Amino acid sequence: METIKKTLTAMGAAKLNTFHWHITDSHSFPYVSKSKPDLAKYGAYAPEKVYSASDVKQIIQYGKEGWYYNTV
Repeated sequence: METIKKTLTAMGAAKLNTFHWHITDSHSFPYVSKSKPDLAKYGAYAPEKVYSASDVKQIIQYGKEGWYYNTV
């Protein structure tokens, strides 16, 4: 989470206003879905390397509070 926040801060300083997050683009599936939690359970690289719905909301809120407008 801290790395993403640092990236957003740097993007804001560079006047980039859209963060397009490919959360499941890798060989990993790190998003814990409420409807399909087993996808992350078996698809993430490690149990501690996952993002919850709360984490996603936190990143979106962090983006709204900074110089950036869109988190996609």
